[in-house]
Amino acid sequence: MSPHIVVLLIGLLLSLTVHGEGIAGAATVVDLQGQVEYRSAPGAAWRAVDSKQKLRSGQTVRTGPHSRVALLLDDRTQVRLNEKTVLELQSLQVKPRSPGQTVFRQLLGRAWVQSKTPPKQFTWQTPTAVAGLRGTDWEMEVAEDGRSRLSVFSGQVDIYNDLGRVAVAANEQALVEPGKAPIKLVVQNLRARVQWVTAYRVDPLRHVVLDGASLPDLRQRLSETGATDPATRVQRGRILADLGRWRAAENEFDAARQARPGAADAMLGLAYVALHDNNVKGAADWLHRSQALKASEAWVYADIGRMILSQDISGALAVLQTTTQRNDLKQPVPWLLLSDLAIQEGQVEAALEHIRQGLQRFPADPRLYAQQARLLLSDDQAVAAARAAEQAIDADLASYDAWLARADIARREGDVAAAFPAYDLAIGLKPDDDRAWYGRGTAYGEREYVRQARADLAQALALNQTGAGYQGELGALETFANEFAQAETAYRLALAGNPADFVALTGLGVLELKLGHPQRALDALLKAGVMEPRYARVHVYSAVAYYQVGEIEAAQQELVRAGQLDDKDPLPHFMAALIRSDLMRPAAAVESARQAMRRLPFLKSLNQLANDQQGSANLGQAFAFMGMEEWARSYAQESYNPFWAGSHLFLADRYDGLFSKNSELFQGLISDPTVFGAGNRFRSLIPGPADNLNLGLRYSRSDSLDGFSPQVEYSGYRVAPKPLAWYLGYENVNWNLFDRPYDLNVFTAAFGIKPRHDYGLFVFADGSRQDSQPVGELAGFGGYDGHDRLDSRRLDIGFNRKLAPTSQVWLKAGYFTSAEDTSGILGGDPIVSRVDVSVPEFAFRHGFETDGGHRIAWGADYGLRRTDGLLRSDMFASSGLPDYWIQHADNRIRERSLDIYFSDSYRLDPKLLLEWQIAYQQHDRQADSLVTDFILDTPGTPLPMSESLNTRQISPRLGLVYRANEQLRLRFAWQNWIRPSTFSSLGPVATAGITLDDRLVSRGGELNRVRLQGEWETNPRTFLTGYLDYRDIDNHRLGIRPFAVSELESLGKLRPRDYGALMRGDLYEFVDTPDYAGGTIQSAGIAVNRMLNSEWAAIARYIYTDSHNSTDTALAIPYLPRHTVAVGATWVNPNGWYVAGLLTHRSRRYQGEANTLPLNAGFGGALDIFRESRDKHWLARFSSNDMFDRNRATQYTMELNYRF
Repeated sequence: MSPHIVVLLIGLLLSLTVHGEGIAGAATVVDLQGQVEYRSAPGAAWRAVDSKQKLRSGQTVRTGPHSRVALLLDDRTQVRLNEKTVLELQSLQVKPRSPGQTVFRQLLGRAWVQSKTPPKQFTWQTPTAVAGLRGTDWEMEVAEDGRSRLSVFSGQVDIYNDLGRVAVAANEQALVEPGKAPIKLVVQNLRARVQWVTAYRVDPLRHVVLDGASLPDLRQRLSETGATDPATRVQRGRILADLGRWRAAENEFDAARQARPGAADAMLGLAYVALHDNNVKGAADWLHRSQALKASEAWVYADIGRMILSQDISGALAVLQTTTQRNDLKQPVPWLLLSDLAIQEGQVEAALEHIRQGLQRFPADPRLYAQQARLLLSDDQAVAAARAAEQAIDADLASYDAWLARADIARREGDVAAAFPAYDLAIGLKPDDDRAWYGRGTAYGEREYVRQARADLAQALALNQTGAGYQGELGALETFANEFAQAETAYRLALAGNPADFVALTGLGVLELKLGHPQRALDALLKAGVMEPRYARVHVYSAVAYYQVGEIEAAQQELVRAGQLDDKDPLPHFMAALIRSDLMRPAAAVESARQAMRRLPFLKSLNQLANDQQGSANLGQAFAFMGMEEWARSYAQESYNPFWAGSHLFLADRYDGLFSKNSELFQGLISDPTVFGAGNRFRSLIPGPADNLNLGLRYSRSDSLDGFSPQVEYSGYRVAPKPLAWYLGYENVNWNLFDRPYDLNVFTAAFGIKPRHDYGLFVFADGSRQDSQPVGELAGFGGYDGHDRLDSRRLDIGFNRKLAPTSQVWLKAGYFTSAEDTSGILGGDPIVSRVDVSVPEFAFRHGFETDGGHRIAWGADYGLRRTDGLLRSDMFASSGLPDYWIQHADNRIRERSLDIYFSDSYRLDPKLLLEWQIAYQQHDRQADSLVTDFILDTPGTPLPMSESLNTRQISPRLGLVYRANEQLRLRFAWQNWIRPSTFSSLGPVATAGITLDDRLVSRGGELNRVRLQGEWETNPRTFLTGYLDYRDIDNHRLGIRPFAVSELESLGKLRPRDYGALMRGDLYEFVDTPDYAGGTIQSAGIAVNRMLNSEWAAIARYIYTDSHNSTDTALAIPYLPRHTVAVGATWVNPNGWYVAGLLTHRSRRYQGEANTLPLNAGFGGALDIFRESRDKHWLARFSSNDMFDRNRATQYTMELNYRF
């Protein structure tokens, strides 16, 4: 063989060997406690395991007494080993779903495992059985004789040997004894078996007092103790230590020692100072030098503290057990520390038993009751924990531990009203103790009170720089506030001190998610999860990370786990609803939304939840996706939060009236100016970087129109250096309309930024040009045929200042301008027209909630609408006399409105909500017309005409919502309102969940309305609603009519058309408000929404309307039929199909105010068919509107969109 070939083969073998080693998986040591060792092969020497060490295939790891280790595998499997456990790592995968298998062999002890590796790739062996994974969360215990006990907490695990096989499901257990087949066991409280899997750490000084007096007595004695002799200094040092003022205590102890060298009591005090500083060596030295006090209770507790800090748990336990037998004890420290050590080992019942034994010796000590409360809370016994905390307070009203326990319980249970006062009392009692500062800071942070949370967490860190979770919680706060540099600093400090800090690891994961690094985020979150698998927050954000990397099943499992761990938190259910809607599984999304609604009273914040232009994070979206609009609106109103963009944006899509729609839309965009940067395919669940491009082409055809509409949209979101979003859109409508060309070009741009967490800025700009050649009939004028060009521009700026999460100031300024030029034939005569419109508008609002439960909003809206028109008519051209009589009509119309309002919403009791609003409304209209006739170019006498209508009034609104139970609600609203001259308002546009009906009210018109509405969720699949409605409308119409122009419809370009649009309408047949004087409308309606199965839903609606025009009660108001019946159905298939159909029957109605243009009674049908690709890049739509309609031609639309 050639030497060259030999060398080549040797090199190839070496490279394969190196490559094989490189691709082998590893298990990273995330945390270890006590004695943890490994060996590389059987018979090899055992070596100590280091933190962050990577263990390889073929190695074995073992834990000593009172020792534990946490491992994170490259395939994302999480493993925790309890004390006295031996585990062989036989084979490890490189990454999830990679070739090969992950195989463990457990020889002894207890191991907890959480894995999402596919079943065929994961095997867990014991001496008596093999477990095949189909679950995510389980524990294996192996006794010395090989007996194996499997406990499954979620998912399913198959356990088998040569003698049999059983499938063990969630909350089940199996036992395998040597020589026997596996059998299932009946278990009572399986969750208690895994309580040892915790990151709990014992603070050996928390329960020890050096003086023993109450806190008020300590402060009094400190103020009275001024002597400087050594004994007094030692006494003062003890008082200061009990008050948490350790630096001052150290000074006193040191001064006493220097004044009296060899003073054992002073050196014992210095030992406690060293323990407080986690200086184990220093504490040991001071204890050795103070051995004269070795028999004293204080010296024993200090020595036990030294043992605990140095991980000598066995020694500490032995001394504690001996100490409990002493008869001279003055405080229950042994039982308190024994309970701490038991809970660290996951033995909750043993910990509670230690407390019960302590209470037998010290039945009135508040520290025992407070510790009992904490233990019960950790065991999810919140009611019993609250009782124990009350017993602690009863035992000593000035007990810091008692009030801290009460505060922590209230925070955990979402009872803000109780948590903050309890923290305040605890801080007042002992301001130099870090724990209450940390607790209150965490509570503030959870509710996004950033300034207060920063201050409290900073104080906690100043008092205790190594406090467990303190830096991590500060980092989480800065992550929310988008101060990423500060967040990274906090996480770096936290993990440098404790690489297994699960709070910091979780926050780091959230930070990586916000920066757009889901894989990095998942790595950090998995480390946090293996440290503290019962930490609900880590599972919530692990779900987000899994979803963003495409592991949808794992994401849903994590949300289920999060919901189990914190049953009161609605956030996991909000996210589950979003995911299920993404997957086109609407019935499952509805169930998630229902679960979120039940937990809504415990909501902390939704601002970390990603939203979009349609408010899809709203709970109503799940119902709307199936076309059940009445149900959707009910959920949206029940979950309405004026400080959350999701409420405003979702309702904006529901409202048909342009004034109400624009009002809610602007309020949503000001609330969160970055929503339009959200992804256009899959939801990210929390805001993250995005670049979105949508290319669309729409073709429409009917008897009257034919043409294409291309559209391009580009949007995006960036989180650094500051969160900002943008939107750019262009659409062209190129039709033949009645065989005439119609061309519309629309440009839209928007930009939003959050310079700080409590500031937001939104800018919207719009421009359009419409060119058309309209032809037809105009009431009162005859036929028309001409050319029309309309140019419009709009600029709006919105600003949001969050004084607090529930106190926000909004500002908005807008300017709209349009110019319309028309030329052609009207009534047979040539005309030339020019109409200019300008509308500046300004708005202010301050909304806030009071401690008493009032939700208040006050503010003002101002607008001035200027319309200037010039109409030139050749009066006798149609008679063969062109240019004989030319008429010039100049119109000048001014509409000025000012609204100043105050509204309040207050829950009178759990079942009854009261809403009221009072507004001062000022609306002035001035119309001037000057008509000049030119006969043979000779001007005649100008004929002026003027009209004015000035209104000043107080407009009240009153609403009530009565909730008989979770399923039945009654709403009542009385509304008095004058429609302003502005396009929108920052004020409330709904009363008790009933929106202002602006569809039939013109600018300056007045609405008086009374409505009673019932909503009944008869069962989980059926929703009924019915109403009685009375409206009295006076449009205060002028003889000189203002010209109608676009009502800011281009703002809707920021909201892509979604699936449920067909079911959303109010069944009216007009867009702009009809031209009529006013009248009364009495109506009654009923609707039913029914979810037929997981893919089908149906709706039915009936409306009875009796309307009378105010000018002639014999005339009906235009477009309002007496009877309207509609039935519809929606089919949603997970393979990407979405079909919705609506059939409507209307009785006879009329187009004009005079009722001379009837619309025939009959049916009208509409159909939408969508097909979406699995990756959501492609979306195709076919629509058919006005089918079977005797008054309008059927219109067909085909649309194709590509999104990336």
